[in-house]
Amino acid sequence: MLLSLKNVDYYYGKDTVYEVQALKQVSADFAENEFVGLIGHTGSGKSTFLQLLNGLEKPYSGEVLFHGKNIWDRDFNRKQLRAGVGLVFQYPEHQLFEADVISDVCFGPKNFGLSEEEARKRALWALDLVGLEKRFYQSSPFELSGGQKRRAAIAGVIASKPEVLVMDEPTAGLDPKGKKEILDMLSKLRRQEKCTIILVSHSMEEVAEYVDRIMVFDAGSIVFDDQKEKVFSHIEELERIQLAAPQVCYILRALKEKGFAVDTGAITLEAAKQTILEAVKNRPHA
Repeated sequence: MLLSLKNVDYYYGKDTVYEVQALKQVSADFAENEFVGLIGHTGSGKSTFLQLLNGLEKPYSGEVLFHGKNIWDRDFNRKQLRAGVGLVFQYPEHQLFEADVISDVCFGPKNFGLSEEEARKRALWALDLVGLEKRFYQSSPFELSGGQKRRAAIAGVIASKPEVLVMDEPTAGLDPKGKKEILDMLSKLRRQEKCTIILVSHSMEEVAEYVDRIMVFDAGSIVFDDQKEKVFSHIEELERIQLAAPQVCYILRALKEKGFAVDTGAITLEAAKQTILEAVKNRPHA
């Protein structure tokens, strides 16, 4: 298995009056070339989980394994772990700091031991993948628009060609066009590089459209970990933990109650459109 957590517990303020258990006996496996969505209300444990994946935090108990090796073993190279497991924080543009865009994107590969020439090749590849125009490469990153900064910051992480890319709400604050472009870019990266992508999102529509598998967090535990269609079939259970299914699921349920022979398992807009058109076409006329 590429990346795993085994029976992980994590506390904030352990052994103090402020002690909070953020994760409770959490186990999860991520294989090569997966696209996994993480959902859960604020405080459910998602962000802590992400920081454990590339060694920013150490579990109180349990193991984090990368290629079967415990990342907290004394002889494990956590610098190489962070090259292999790239983490893009929410609002990653706040991480930009170099004088120009190309230098900023080169920083990661150089920091992980690549030569100046190879780092530049990687940076150019990454900038092209995220769709940032060449005319901005020599510009200060602070002169870019919000969406352009987001692309430059993401390029800085993927330039190291991580095997696992962890994204904490990468579309937050973007307009609909910008959100789609970022998510399409992630899908392209997965296809081209066979990269495993772990995406945190509060948008059920985004998750339904792009990921294959969903992990649902609640109160420090993973309550669902399954194919997206199966997870979104548990509408009542999701609502009990302050989540929801995509809007099309509710529309299809309402149509089903009105006698339309729609597939209530459709979770994307395109799938919903197809089943509604089919149901209308085959509906007997009065």
